[in-house]
Formats: sequence, structure tokens, C-alpha cells
Amino acid sequence: MPETTKEEEDLLKLEPGIDDFMGRRLHHQSFQKTLYWLDFKSKSNDFVYANELSNFMKFSSTRAHQILREICVVNLMNKKVVGNLTEYHFVRNGGHTLLSKYVERAKKMLGLI
Repeated sequence: MPETTKEEEDLLKLEPGIDDFMGRRLHHQSFQKTLYWLDFKSKSNDFVYANELSNFMKFSSTRAHQILREICVVNLMNKKVVGNLTEYHFVRNGGHTLLSKYVERAKKMLGLI
């Protein structure tokens, strides 16, 4: 295995983690509402479609796909293409979604708790 240089090690330390990513996104009210909606949907479904999020939040389907893909990149949801539809599946751990940790922060920021 090749040796890593000090610069490479420094870059690895600077790489943002899931908490950094979600912390930045949680400053946006539309993202807070999206997380709250996803939490609601996760209680009755194993997955959502981008058009459902688009209809609820009143923004384009393209934007809904972008938000859901960003959540998939940090492994809080999984993307699955079925035919011509894209399903975004909730990742669960012990019956709760991995998003639930961030949903509580979103609820506080929205003034719901």
C-alpha cells in the first residue's frame, strides 16, 4: 500500500463529514421542511418519489431530485431506479431512519418543538 503524504493526510482531515454536510443544509428552511416531510413519509412508506416531494414543497421535480440525491450521497437514503421511476429508500437502523437525528434539529429550527 503506498504511503500517504502529509498533504494527503491534511486533505482527509478537511473532508466534510455527514454532520458537516447536514449542518450546512439545515440552515435552509426549505431543507428543514423537507426533512420533516421525509420523516412523516418514512412512518408509512419505505421509499418516496421526487414528484411527491415536488408536489408538497411546490418546487420543480428537478430540485426535488437534487435534494434527494444529496441526501443519498451521504448515505442517509438509497436511490433505486425502477423502470423509468426513481425511488429514494429510507436507510433504517433499529426501526428508525438515519435521518431522524437531523429531523429533531429541523423541528427545533422550525419552532415545532
